[in-house]
Amino acid sequence: MLTPGGDVIKESIGAFPSMVLQEGEYLAIARHEGRVFNRRFTVEAGKDQNIEVVAR
Repeated sequence: MLTPGGDVIKESIGAFPSMVLQEGEYLAIARHEGRVFNRRFTVEAGKDQNIEVVAR
């Protein structure tokens, strides 16, 4: 998990990592079999959400 400035804030191994983030903008990066996938998303205070990074 990265901030918009590129700072790493959390790393996790596994298919379904779970984390709690402060309000803000983030970039999720996933690696699988040598391929890299990413997704930008925004966290809003008081709103629970699931984020999926889909391989295409």
